[in-house]
Amino acid sequence: MNLSDYIKTKGEDEAARLFRVSIHTIKSWRYGQRNPRPEKANEIVAATGGEVSMSDIYAKTNH
Repeated sequence: MNLSDYIKTKGEDEAARLFRVSIHTIKSWRYGQRNPRPEKANEIVAATGGEVSMSDIYAKTNH
């Protein structure tokens, strides 16, 4: 599942808590304005139990 869809499914507040980032950061990821840094991307993969993969995070998507 791509990161944007995961955030939408969980909700921005829950995703921010889970990934330990601000709501502003979550919104920038959700709407494709920025991508997580590789270290944070690894944390996201772990926090989601692999539901969001590295390729899901960095794949080009149309928003």
